[in-house]
Amino acid sequence: MEPRYPSWMYISTACRQTRYYDLKAASSEITDVSKARIILSEKKMEYTGLPVTIADIGKVTLKVGTASITGDDLKNNFTVSYADNTATGQATVILTAKKGTKYCGSSSVTFTITKKPFGK
Repeated sequence: MEPRYPSWMYISTACRQTRYYDLKAASSEITDVSKARIILSEKKMEYTGLPVTIADIGKVTLKVGTASITGDDLKNNFTVSYADNTATGQATVILTAKKGTKYCGSSSVTFTITKKPFGK
C-alpha cells in the first residue's frame, strides 16, 4: 500500500533525496546542478605561494539552464571546495549544493595556475 500524503504536500526525489514541500510555496522544485556550467571571470591565475581561492579568481557564476546564480545566492546555497589549487598547473573549483536548499548535486570547472614571471 502506497503512503498517502496531504494534498498540500509535494515529494521530490531529485538527486536521490526525498524532500517534502508545501505546494503553496513559491518554488518546490529541486534543481540538479550536476550538468550546470561554472563560469569564472579569470581562467588563469598567477602562482603566489598560497592556495588559489575564489577571492583570487574573482566573479564566479553558476549557469543552470538559462538562470545565473552569483553572489549571495551562490554563497548561501553552495559550498566551495578546491582540488590541486596549491601549485602551478590545472586546478579545480567544485560547487556543491548545501542540504536543505532548492539545489542538489555538484559541478566543477578547471582553471590554470601559472608560474610567476621571472623578475616580478
